[in-house]
Amino acid sequence: MERMNLNDIQNISLGILKDVNDFCVKNNIRYSLAYGTLIGAIRHKGFIPWDDDIDIFMPRPDYEKFCKTYHSSKFKLISSYDEISYIAFSRVCEMEKTLVKEFVPWCTINTGVWIDIFPLDGAEDNKEEWDKRYKNATKMWQLVYLNRGARNKFSSELTMIQVIKLIAKKILFFNGINLKKNLNKFNNIIQKLHFDDCTHWGQLSCCDNGSDEYNLTSDFNELILVDFEQHKFYAIKNYDKVLRSQYGDYMQLPPKKDRHPKQTDMNFYWI
Repeated sequence: MERMNLNDIQNISLGILKDVNDFCVKNNIRYSLAYGTLIGAIRHKGFIPWDDDIDIFMPRPDYEKFCKTYHSSKFKLISSYDEISYIAFSRVCEMEKTLVKEFVPWCTINTGVWIDIFPLDGAEDNKEEWDKRYKNATKMWQLVYLNRGARNKFSSELTMIQVIKLIAKKILFFNGINLKKNLNKFNNIIQKLHFDDCTHWGQLSCCDNGSDEYNLTSDFNELILVDFEQHKFYAIKNYDKVLRSQYGDYMQLPPKKDRHPKQTDMNFYWI
């Protein structure tokens, strides 16, 4: 198999995003570019030059509608509601031409390049209560991640250190036997409050942004079109406040040492 380069990964990801956008527009599903993808749209009018993935998010009601109805002749949705999934968000994957190999499996089948789709859930108006739930969710999220790692298979591609770590995980976490049970507990925590019943929202399905990802549900009352790689996609109009609360001065380039793809535990191939 031939290794994909960064430009290859970006081009496939962009094709998936275009397909998802077209479906969402046709079916009145709200979404917004998110995280590094949104920064890229605002700062670079496209990908952050070293970024290797695309993120979008949706209010939970739109997310559920998308997961139930999305269909494509080109790509496959693996939803967080699917039995084959080990994560609490969803991915739309290219399955015919690409293959992604990773050390911590996120579903039971092989997939190619994907884009991430994160659900947004309701958050407490009391920030201290939100911080407390975020902390509890993070502990369960980390446990689920370790459970996932224990389900990885031994292969000749693993280094000796990776083999030793995998043996330890399989012993400590019983080969990931409690994964689905813990994932259900995690989902119960993150879906405690309904988006439409709350003044605030947060993203708990992947707890790596901290509890400051805490914003107003009214953010989704108005979406705007932003430029991204010579196409236009939707973003929340209030993107500046949301990005600054997470990243500070996001218009400033990070130090050169931090300019690298974030999916470092994965290898991408043409098949």
